[in-house]
Amino acid sequence: MRHRGILSLVGALLAVAFLEMGCVDVPSGGTTGGTVLYAYDNSAHQLIEWDASAFYDSDSPITLKTVTSSVFTNKMDNLAWGGLCLDSSNNQLYLVNETTGVVVRVNNIRGKSGAIPSNSPDVATFTLGSSSDRLASGKFGQTAIDSATRTLFVTEKNDSGDTRIWVVSNAANQPQDSVVAASNSITVAGDTACSGVAAGFGGQVFAYFDSGNAIGIDQISGPRLRKGTSSGFSTNTSVLVGTKTTLKKYGTLALDTGNNLVFVARHNADAFSSGIPVLAFEVGQFNGGGYDQAPKFTLGTAADQGSLRVLAHPGNKEWLAALNSSSEQPSNVIQIWKLPRDPGTVGKIKNITAALFKGIAFDGNN
Repeated sequence: MRHRGILSLVGALLAVAFLEMGCVDVPSGGTTGGTVLYAYDNSAHQLIEWDASAFYDSDSPITLKTVTSSVFTNKMDNLAWGGLCLDSSNNQLYLVNETTGVVVRVNNIRGKSGAIPSNSPDVATFTLGSSSDRLASGKFGQTAIDSATRTLFVTEKNDSGDTRIWVVSNAANQPQDSVVAASNSITVAGDTACSGVAAGFGGQVFAYFDSGNAIGIDQISGPRLRKGTSSGFSTNTSVLVGTKTTLKKYGTLALDTGNNLVFVARHNADAFSSGIPVLAFEVGQFNGGGYDQAPKFTLGTAADQGSLRVLAHPGNKEWLAALNSSSEQPSNVIQIWKLPRDPGTVGKIKNITAALFKGIAFDGNN
């Protein structure tokens, strides 16, 4: 009887395992199904949506739907680089204007299609500070949302290297036309030009700075990748910096919450680099092992991905996407990897006719 019970238990466990394998992509073990890809067309001021798998597989991806709004036209005429993020847990989309600091929040984004009525309560705008609060000649950049705390993070920097990350607590409930106080921001004294931010672990935030004060006994300087919280960063801990990291100017970030990975894309053209442009670091690397650590793996080639400016990951699914730029000019190119942790993954390059993209995001909760 005991053996029969054990065999029954083993059989049940095997059955569960086989059922789970039905929705798992091997060999990397990551799921990809039910993922939607969003991109903001800066020329037509519209949001375009594709099924991620169909987008990856097709030479001519078919659009699932587009979303437009007079608010997009009036308030989002120039999206920040990476200024699009999706709170997939709460079904909300955020867009940030590069120069005005206006934030557009769209509620119930999965249910939206076509033109959103101008009086829709599902579209709201608020602003990051008043005009006098901005950095001199500053521009807003990459945007990230912590779905657990509903905290929005937005980078701001100028050509002099002045920088900060705006922290908008409870962004989901910011009232229409409200102004976020400039005191709600984080940085590290001496760090310059924050070009990347990622969040999603329920309190943790990651940031990429082009340079800053020397760190540690060995006085290591140069671009650095930091881990902190919405309260700030520690100056000399939880930071990766040094030659082994291959971090260089203009990094953009994406967070794989399912596998505890931080992806970094380096804009090779601006960084004067010919190295592999996409790097993946484990979150655990911030907790020990020294400052100067090499990435766990890399993606892409200098020839194909040397001009990456924006990076996106769904967090809970196995996709990675990127946008290109030529100097400050956006392009119609979207690059996408399926199963980016798989050593055999192939990055595909898609040209979307008559579009110019500065923001991209995934929804893995479909």
